[in-house]
Amino acid sequence: MSTDTQACAQCGRMVPMSGLVYDGQARLVCTTCESDAELSAMTRKNIVQTAVAPPVIALLGTMMFCAPLVSIFVPFICGLIALAGGVQAIRMGADASNPGVTDSNQPILIISGVLSCLWALGIIGIQLLSWVGMSMMSGL
Repeated sequence: MSTDTQACAQCGRMVPMSGLVYDGQARLVCTTCESDAELSAMTRKNIVQTAVAPPVIALLGTMMFCAPLVSIFVPFICGLIALAGGVQAIRMGADASNPGVTDSNQPILIISGVLSCLWALGIIGIQLLSWVGMSMMSGL
């Protein structure tokens, strides 16, 4: 029995036909190249989500100050989540060894992280001050 082999369209390595798959451009590529492409796409998506999520959560926490009953705890929780997300964005942007972080999106991650952390600290501070005010008013 002979094994039929063909070259991978990405790396050029000779691979048996059973080890080839079609990629998004209808080319036959080996499973290693296909998994590398999928990992790269997932990493790019993760970077975008890491840059966008903390400011969105901080905005949600800011808007929750206007809601009557949820304004007691939800802004504080949103502030903590936005702070953690901002720190993660800064860490991801500062790590040059991360394969998905390029020179173009590195400053975006760092700036988004710093602004999100500052915004989240403001939300947490306002929430703590409101709790202190509520405790002082309950003592009267």
